[in-house]
Amino acid sequence: MCYEDIGYDEIDGKSEEFINTIIEVKVNEILTNKKYQEEIRTSLKKEEAIKKIIEKEMKDKQIRSIIRKETEIYLANLIMKSIDEAVFLPVDINEDPELKAYIPFHYLADYLISKGYSGILYKSTRMNKIGLRGKNLVLFNKEDVTYIPGSMNVYFYDGRKYKKVLNDTEK
Repeated sequence: MCYEDIGYDEIDGKSEEFINTIIEVKVNEILTNKKYQEEIRTSLKKEEAIKKIIEKEMKDKQIRSIIRKETEIYLANLIMKSIDEAVFLPVDINEDPELKAYIPFHYLADYLISKGYSGILYKSTRMNKIGLRGKNLVLFNKEDVTYIPGSMNVYFYDGRKYKKVLNDTEK
């Protein structure tokens, strides 16, 4: 759930790249298809003939399935980016003593637990608050994971600064 490093332009760019690829593939198929070449060549209204061929090709189940899948990926990325921006806001206990800003996150976590997820990796709101970047890992069940030595650092935040507490070489 960490979409901090992914921008809307990047999401749009991948979608546009996909659309251009589909168009290129279909145009090449049409141009190299002897039946279609003959249809266009013998037609009095070439533009209409081409339009009819394109419409027929775009109704192809395989193309529609690919477009549907890519659309789902595009929409999922947009939704995840929006959730990242809406739920994982920089929070400071001085500004929000009851930490009400975390309520949407708690609802999201409860939902993901109910769906069988093991945890969430998301951007660190506190690090973000002070202009740094970091990621948090919330495990719903510690039995579902195995720690890999050297894979994490632990920090303590005293309200003003972060202090590295532990890594594998400081046990």
